[in-house]
Amino acid sequence: MKQLFFSLTLFVALFAYSQQPEKTNYFDKYQKFNKNFLIGFSVNNSWANFRDLRDSSFYRPSLGIHLSSEYYIYKGLGISADFGLQQRGMGIYTPDLDQSIGNPDSTGRLRYKVSTIEMPLLIVYRHNKDVFRNTRLSLGFGIVPMYIFKAERIWKSIDDGFHRPVSLKENYNTFDFPLRFSLGCDFDVAGGNIFKTNFIFDYGFKGIYLNPSNNVRSNKNILLGIKLTFLF
Repeated sequence: MKQLFFSLTLFVALFAYSQQPEKTNYFDKYQKFNKNFLIGFSVNNSWANFRDLRDSSFYRPSLGIHLSSEYYIYKGLGISADFGLQQRGMGIYTPDLDQSIGNPDSTGRLRYKVSTIEMPLLIVYRHNKDVFRNTRLSLGFGIVPMYIFKAERIWKSIDDGFHRPVSLKENYNTFDFPLRFSLGCDFDVAGGNIFKTNFIFDYGFKGIYLNPSNNVRSNKNILLGIKLTFLF
């Protein structure tokens, strides 16, 4: 009787076990890595300057936020298109007019602020194999068409508060098209979404500012920073 009971119990246990669905790891399927079209948003924390102004200029923080999309045509090769707002510009060290030892009056309070509407267009490539679990290398190359809708000079004075900005829009070109390089990693994260971290580097060839005093063009865009993208 005990042997019969033991046999029935073992049979029921084996039958029940055989009916359990096969366990699969969602992330091993790479559903988002295999998806052709993705859409989401991105933010970047960058540093901007104008690459032809090196003596007195310095990089200033420049933030950006964009709607982002990617369309993959064939085995990790695709197109990336963003649309959004970006800050650019530079900081300026003003001359030391006092020229006395121990009493420098040179400051870094002068800022050139350029606000743009941009549509970065890149050819992107994502490696087909993981470098780490659910992590793949990605890179991109393209252009950043931009419309400059605001350009101003502002002096940040600690002594008497912020001076009112002076508009320089009439001296700036309306459009620019710097090149962009991108390198980073794509992560298939919880829920099957893609999180991207990329180093971005913009390099402009066009002087977008015309000095009204001598008619010399300058201010070739340069920007570098970290871009964080969330795609669904």
